[in-house]
Amino acid sequence: MGIRTTQALPRFFLALSLMITFQGLISAGAAPISNRPHSVATLSENWDEAIPLSVKLFLIANHLGNSSIGNLQGMKPDTAKFYLIPIERTSAHLIKSFPKSWTEASGLQATLFEEKSGRQFYRWIKHQDDEHEHLSIRRQLQQWGEDSELRSDPSLVTYRTASRSVVIFNRKNRAFFSLKTGTDHTYGLWQEKGLTGEQVERMFEFNEFIFSSVKGGALPSADLIPEPFAVTVNGLFGSNGSQVSIAQGQIVRDLSSLKGTNIYLPAFVAVHPVFGPTIAWANGSQNPKEFWKENLFTPLGKTVAEFVWETAHELFSMHLQNVWIEFNSDLQPTGRVKIIDFGDTVPNEDLLRPLLALDSVKKLMATRDSEFAYHREIREAGTLDLQIGINKGSNPYFSREESAELGNAFKEAAFHRLAEVSGLAESDFRASMISETNRDGYEHAICDLKKPVWRDFSQRQSKHLALPRAYSVEKQKIRLILSASIENQFIEGLRENLLRVMFGESPGAELAHLVSQGEAMFLNPAKSLSKHSRGLLAVGLIYAGSTDLAVFRIAREANSENLMFKKFVESLKTKGVRNSAHWIEVVHQHYASETNNSNSLSSILDNAHVEDPRFTEYLYQELHRENAKIQKDEFALYDYLEKDAPYSKSVIKSMHEQKESLSWWQTKAHESMIARHARNCQVYLKHAG
Repeated sequence: MGIRTTQALPRFFLALSLMITFQGLISAGAAPISNRPHSVATLSENWDEAIPLSVKLFLIANHLGNSSIGNLQGMKPDTAKFYLIPIERTSAHLIKSFPKSWTEASGLQATLFEEKSGRQFYRWIKHQDDEHEHLSIRRQLQQWGEDSELRSDPSLVTYRTASRSVVIFNRKNRAFFSLKTGTDHTYGLWQEKGLTGEQVERMFEFNEFIFSSVKGGALPSADLIPEPFAVTVNGLFGSNGSQVSIAQGQIVRDLSSLKGTNIYLPAFVAVHPVFGPTIAWANGSQNPKEFWKENLFTPLGKTVAEFVWETAHELFSMHLQNVWIEFNSDLQPTGRVKIIDFGDTVPNEDLLRPLLALDSVKKLMATRDSEFAYHREIREAGTLDLQIGINKGSNPYFSREESAELGNAFKEAAFHRLAEVSGLAESDFRASMISETNRDGYEHAICDLKKPVWRDFSQRQSKHLALPRAYSVEKQKIRLILSASIENQFIEGLRENLLRVMFGESPGAELAHLVSQGEAMFLNPAKSLSKHSRGLLAVGLIYAGSTDLAVFRIAREANSENLMFKKFVESLKTKGVRNSAHWIEVVHQHYASETNNSNSLSSILDNAHVEDPRFTEYLYQELHRENAKIQKDEFALYDYLEKDAPYSKSVIKSMHEQKESLSWWQTKAHESMIARHARNCQVYLKHAG
């Protein structure tokens, strides 16, 4: 029978009271409880009434359960301080799987953006304890001639964590989220936690890939907490239009799940000397080690295996600070966990090897930087590390032997789950483990990916992975800047803005989307741009990866059309576009142009791997309409028809019937093609000579 809320929560608050009072005794000696700075009596002063109870529990546990803090001093709220950065000086990214309305519905837009004197600004919130990092933002604003005042808003409250993240609560709209930002001081043990724009873009890239692969962020055993929104401050531009640097970045973690009826606590409460035994006791267990083995470390092993299978990424900082335990309202574990901080992941090149030719995977691998060097130094390449940091950043309640036992339960669950998801033998996964170590508070199981079981795993996984589209990043600034520039006829300034689009991480995505949707502000004004600006616009759109021909037709510049058309066609291949109607339209557009190059059809056909005979029928019909332009490309077309084209019975019959009229092509070769494709299609034509 479950423990009722009236029993479970008072028991948990008893544990909190004991711990808080203990901290107060240490820090304040024999002073009366009402005067002790960290006692229960002072808690009410630190809370905003609108903050949900579940959130308060999470923050209390986060401060008391983490060995790098261990007290409630940091629970005192601070009024947020921030700089106002013009939105055109930033790049804002939103994960494609999140609707555009999310920023408004979550309250994030009203919290982090404001309008002043007809201009849009981003509120760059400073970490409470930062003394140095924010000064580069001030200098950047001063160089731009913008207001560099550090402002505040009493409605925005910030709470500390052990690292560079700050928890932000908006008293007006009750928005609640975590903001990761640079700081030279943290409340915990870590110091000098800067955050560059390049790091933020890398974190966002990994979040984008992971949440495109794991729909809704839900694994069978866990939920992944997204960081769906990121902002980088653009660096200054040189005289040639090239970007000099990206100054800093911030990334937002969604904490909305903390507001529900379930309770979420940081996983290090399980190994805490007060919280761990108390929660086990409240659930009727007299053995905390066995309780947490079943309710935390076994689910975590399953989760890591599922994460590897679904994403081909490793969690290289899998310690208990990055895990939340899910409880129901009676403080009973549900058997599920939540995982955070996907900046601490790395794509595994060996697992992704079958997909390395894809642009989206190439781009993902390119984001890996020197930060991962230490990760690769601790083990050889060609391996996979299944790890769990039991005593990393935690108060070690369990002995080393008990921690090893918990680590073994984690590993056994991981191997079992890998076998389940892949359909391969569990014993083969166990046999692939070449090293089993305990280092820096982590339990490691390092597996040899050269073993046959992992090669089979990789092949099966490559067919399973849901890869993201390469142009899935949305940029709010593009809509705002280019809309205003075009509507106000600021054509001179358009070139620099287009360069910023092109230098972005996934350039022009928002612009490409608007153009492909045919929105009025782009249809006619785009045609009136200067040739240079129009050419840049076209290149930006093509590099953005739009597969919609409307984008190309609207923005193409005749003088550079062949080059851009080639890039556009190549982008269709990399995006895996195989729709016959789309490729028919590509060929049609190619021959509708007055400036087409007679060699460019080869580029189209080299990229058009369309497994549909309707495309072949279209090509064959165009070939015999005495189309002077298409006949200029006859050899490229014939080569495609002979080597790669999918044939239907009707096409083969049509080829046979027309062979006598083909005076400009060798009949013998024609008959050879008929016979070859007739065999391939298992079509027998008695009259095929």
